[in-house]
Amino acid sequence: MPAAGEGDAYRKPLRAVTRRLQYAVALLVCSIAALVLYEIMGDFLRGHPVPTGGWPASVGDKCLHWLASLTPGVILMMLAGGIIPQRPLARLFWLGVGVSLSAIAGKVLQDFFLEGLDTAWLIAHPRSVLANTLTIALPCALMVAVYEFYRRSLDAEEAAFHVHAARISIEAELSKARLRLLSAQIEPHFIFNSLAHVRRLYQVDPVTGEEMLSSLIQYFASALPSLRRETCSLAEEATLLDAYLGIHRLRMGSRLAYEVAFPAQLLAEQVPTMILLTLVENAIKHGLSPLPEGGFVRVSALAGTNRLEVRVADTGHGMTQSSGHGTGLANIRARLSNLYGSAASVTLTSNQPRGITATVRLPLLRATA
Repeated sequence: MPAAGEGDAYRKPLRAVTRRLQYAVALLVCSIAALVLYEIMGDFLRGHPVPTGGWPASVGDKCLHWLASLTPGVILMMLAGGIIPQRPLARLFWLGVGVSLSAIAGKVLQDFFLEGLDTAWLIAHPRSVLANTLTIALPCALMVAVYEFYRRSLDAEEAAFHVHAARISIEAELSKARLRLLSAQIEPHFIFNSLAHVRRLYQVDPVTGEEMLSSLIQYFASALPSLRRETCSLAEEATLLDAYLGIHRLRMGSRLAYEVAFPAQLLAEQVPTMILLTLVENAIKHGLSPLPEGGFVRVSALAGTNRLEVRVADTGHGMTQSSGHGTGLANIRARLSNLYGSAASVTLTSNQPRGITATVRLPLLRATA
């Protein structure tokens, strides 16, 4: 069975041909109707008697004559798009030649199959043949001209669609590239410091060093698969945060206390990968580490109407003039913009009695239980 893309590749040209054929047939029918009506009005104004067999038979005969006369022109219209050169002057010349040949072919069809004339009669009456050919050539030329305008509008529409589709595809690829770049930037520098601490602890306190190494292994087991995805569940993020905070707890001792409190019904909700980790890293690095007594970090989540809020609150140093302008927050804002547009945001507010609360608001993509 052909793949879905292959089926589309066949269907799109078929739809285009069908659309043009429908327009050509509609144009032919309208042209015949207009010409027959013009002839009937002319006969009526000139006072011609009612034709033998009545008006319905006369109208049918006229329609048949014009159908035979203009059919070669329709065939020319359908073939002209792909055969005749696209350069303006060359195309105009060959369209003129094609209209002339179509008019001659229409006259021959009309005389041979409807009038019962033969080649000898056509040769014996060149002026009559020329006059009738010119009579056919004018409506044929108008019909071809109208179809040419329609064909060009279709070509312009298709070209614009392809340009638009290509632009969307390029923008999508750029967004994915930005996200991959932003995700690649999330490599906390604490890893290298932690490895140095592990080495030192194994020299002075092997038990604590082993604990720290286990936490690092847990962190890597959670972090590395997540880096390959744009989003992860709150449950996965909680595992990553526990490992990360556990490492810092071993490094900071009693100076760090923390809580990760996600309601059970929200654990399946999707959030940008490692976005909370970046906020926790900021809270520890800029909020708690500068204080001799350290502090407390609480990570929580709650759901509103079609909105998920995740918060990282600390009791650290508090707001400064540079708060909100760091690389980590710039990274978070860029990722939120790429993933959700204007539907997501991150804000910083003062925590009470001291510290900062970082709040990330996201679209709620799954109804909560």
